[in-house]
Amino acid sequence: MSTPKVLFIGQAPPAQPQSVAYDTTQLYDWFKAAGLDITPKNVWRYCRFEALCDTFPGWDAKGGHKQPSAEQKSEAWDKVLRSAILESDTIVLVGAVAQTYITESVERVLNVVPNHGFSKKRFINLLHPSTRNISAYRKNAELIHETLKSALPNAPKIQTCL
Repeated sequence: MSTPKVLFIGQAPPAQPQSVAYDTTQLYDWFKAAGLDITPKNVWRYCRFEALCDTFPGWDAKGGHKQPSAEQKSEAWDKVLRSAILESDTIVLVGAVAQTYITESVERVLNVVPNHGFSKKRFINLLHPSTRNISAYRKNAELIHETLKSALPNAPKIQTCL
């Protein structure tokens, strides 16, 4: 029996290509701190990663990542996100941009078709694991760890020796 994959949806791919999703962020440290044995080597067994666009949208004036355009988000919704959500039981929305867009998109569908498959999905909001958010993480670490454990109940736990 295979473990169901949890869908993580973020804002956009990073500026620099990665071999593993979120490997330049704190996500794997957060998994470890939550007691989950999810690493860059085994993450694909438990998680699927998508974004609101398929290319890095550029830098903003403050040196952060630009948000994907409305067109990019709409294209990703039509091409990948809608079906990826329907194929997943649990969807983790990473960061405010993904949380807002996906929540609004799902609500639009449910307003038209109240019993749509989206109504049975479990959506979880997660702080973006960027090092820019380290202060917010420290203030909310226990909640973030519980959120990750709740999202990934079938993930392996870190074994400790006594």
